[in-house]
Amino acid sequence: LVALALLAMGYIRWRERNLVRHRRILEETVALRTSQIERQKEELRELNATKDKFFSIIAHDLRSPFNTILGFSDILLSEHRRLDPETTGKYLTHIRDAARQTFDLLQNLLFWARSQTGNLEYHPVSFNLGERIEENLLLARSQAEKKEITLTSDPGEERMATGDIHMMDTV
Repeated sequence: LVALALLAMGYIRWRERNLVRHRRILEETVALRTSQIERQKEELRELNATKDKFFSIIAHDLRSPFNTILGFSDILLSEHRRLDPETTGKYLTHIRDAARQTFDLLQNLLFWARSQTGNLEYHPVSFNLGERIEENLLLARSQAEKKEITLTSDPGEERMATGDIHMMDTV
């Protein structure tokens, strides 16, 4: 009986030490997980703030071309009978340029979104770097003019590059 009682007491003591050890391991694991969750929470907060700022910039960049399209189309609709063909052509050119600018911006946004989700394929080709720069400056030129900023490029001699044109446009 004494041996059985000692054995039972030894088992109880072993179990208590085991429980204490397991509790300590569990507390350390919970503390580690809590720390990881807090870090991830902060990263998500920062990413969300970046996303909000990005959407604000995009909304601002899209507003101007749409205002141009809406403004000139309203003039054409209300004044089309009184406008001379030259003025009508000028207004239509503004509408087309604003629509093209908006379309190019949306294309770049879609490409960027795909790059952020990992659904991006690299398709390198040879292209004239000066032409790409000039074409991309056209996207920003009307916005820059409204802010009295002059955008210039000096393509100089032809510079060929190899890379993905869409990635270059996004940059």
